[in-house]
Amino acid sequence: MRLTVLRNDPHVPAGQLAAVAARRSIEVVLVELDAGAGLPDLAGADAIVALGGEMGAYDVDAYPFLAAEKRFLADAVALGIPVLGLCLGCQLLADALGGSAYLADSPEVAFGTLDVIAQDPVVDVLGTEPSLLIHRDTWDLPEGGTLVARTDRYNQAFRFGSALGVQPHPEVDTSIARSWLIGPGASTLPRAVGVDPGALLEEFERSAEGVAATADRFFGSWLTEASTVIARPHR
Repeated sequence: MRLTVLRNDPHVPAGQLAAVAARRSIEVVLVELDAGAGLPDLAGADAIVALGGEMGAYDVDAYPFLAAEKRFLADAVALGIPVLGLCLGCQLLADALGGSAYLADSPEVAFGTLDVIAQDPVVDVLGTEPSLLIHRDTWDLPEGGTLVARTDRYNQAFRFGSALGVQPHPEVDTSIARSWLIGPGASTLPRAVGVDPGALLEEFERSAEGVAATADRFFGSWLTEASTVIARPHR
């Protein structure tokens, strides 16, 4: 399988996703949209992942590539190509497929589990094992989509055809978490909602083995699911 990974922000890399793909000997094609790379031909993509980013899905004036990325994701889903969106990628998918993405009432920052409301072979693990939630935006479900998970505050995962959008960050490993929470240029979101970033990092690091195991189950399940898609209209 050839996995096309769309990077929107150099500070939000593929992390655990890249590690899981490597263990499965899956070819990963990294498209650095944030560095000016153009979107590839969909004919060469077996499956697609849209990563996160500090910007919003609506910030197309400041980040013009987001408009093209949303069209690319919508076209991929129309062709039946498996697409996974993570955090910003989830918001881009929701917006591209007829929903909407917008600034939330307040940021959500936590290391915890989701309330899975529709049994799902990929998302189920996030209902039993914690992952990192850190976002200031949220989204509304596209018409025809299925809400899979939420927290008491916001929607967290949805299905729409061949697309899966997930708000948390199962791709984050300890080094990424450290850079986001206490590194130079660390996110301001934790303190904005009264969360101690150092304490959050300590909680995350104590669960490092479990985080890696959760990522392996989550991404492994999605990659297995994607590999079973054999009839593609674009081929």
